[in-house]
Amino acid sequence: MLTKFQFDHLQNIVEKGIDGQQIDTVIFAITSANHENTRRNPVPLYLRTLAIDKFSKGLSCKVKIYPINDVKHTSKFADYILRQIFYQWGKQITPHNTVLACSTPSVISMFRDLGFKNIPVELLDAEGDSYQSLRPYEVVDLLVRAGDRWKDPSAEWRKYASEATQEVYHEYDLGNSVIELFKDALLSGD
Repeated sequence: MLTKFQFDHLQNIVEKGIDGQQIDTVIFAITSANHENTRRNPVPLYLRTLAIDKFSKGLSCKVKIYPINDVKHTSKFADYILRQIFYQWGKQITPHNTVLACSTPSVISMFRDLGFKNIPVELLDAEGDSYQSLRPYEVVDLLVRAGDRWKDPSAEWRKYASEATQEVYHEYDLGNSVIELFKDALLSGD
């Protein structure tokens, strides 16, 4: 789920640059790329990629999208992502040429240990667990709560979901699939 807040925030970063340096490329790492139809990743990779592609059309820089398959919990997750992008792209991502944009405290910590600077997106304060906007999973929760009314133009989730996300969800009728998935009592919280 891509949000309007994320687009505005990212576009602002791209337009202003970071520490006087222009942003020439934004990289989206689609983690758990081999997961779909789970509560954590209800949407298949090809539709997540399509939404990111549509979302990125308004950004004034190049965009690269890399699928990253899921791995068991590891303290080397950040290193795994970097290696996967290198294998797919052929370019080394380092703290000297890349800045992380993330709001997941555990991921931020792993990248910080590798020397990366982070620009938080929704996150305001990790210790206080405060955020300046709804996180994507919270927008998914709003969609699920909308039930049969998820397509209504006034549905609450639409206030937060990016136009690209709304287009893909509507075009592929994803709301019904996501709602059904969240109703399934056999699935765990994951």
